[in-house]
Amino acid sequence: MILSSRHDTIAYEDITGLPWIEIDYAVDVERATAEILPRIVAAARLGHPAMTTGGEAGRATYYE
Repeated sequence: MILSSRHDTIAYEDITGLPWIEIDYAVDVERATAEILPRIVAAARLGHPAMTTGGEAGRATYYE
């Protein structure tokens, strides 16, 4: 079934070393704003490759 499904190409970025959070509830948004966002901003200032514009995204194939 999977092999006969339509497939498309999607992009991905290597975010190794970048802060992230799964957001399910309002408390997660609060934590992201207070703790994670400042760390993301700092990573951007330091020039982490995933935080720069104009780079080539990786590519992968997925099946619906």
